[in-house]
Amino acid sequence: MGLGIRQLAAGASFGGFAAKVRAYMRQILAPNLFRAEAICFRTRQSGHATWIAGYILGGMLDRVTARDIVRDYRARRATEHRDELTSVMNSLVTVGWVDPEQSRNPARLPTARRVNPAVHVSFAAQAQAERRRRDEIRAAVAKQAGQ
Repeated sequence: MGLGIRQLAAGASFGGFAAKVRAYMRQILAPNLFRAEAICFRTRQSGHATWIAGYILGGMLDRVTARDIVRDYRARRATEHRDELTSVMNSLVTVGWVDPEQSRNPARLPTARRVNPAVHVSFAAQAQAERRRRDEIRAAVAKQAGQ
């Protein structure tokens, strides 16, 4: 029972139609696009982006800096990996997870990014699973250290 061209041209409401399009894009198109991209274009950066996304979700962060990431993610700690970290963060900007903050010096690349609040809403279940996983790792490390 969709709207035809004649009904739309006659001034039918776009509100319900737009809601259906939005739902279709979010529930069908986007997940399948991300799944296809993950299969076709998996790179080293994909793993880093996944770790950073888990870091954002697990910490319920509203802001993330390059310093935070390199302090907690040993794989990106070396200075020769900074360009790759910038590239990974730019990919998170592209998919709408973060927005770069202007640095005080406009000649420098941004090192801090604001997290899109919708990420925490859309990925609430994954965030909870990530926090649980990180808590289990902390407990295992503490247990190992206590032995």
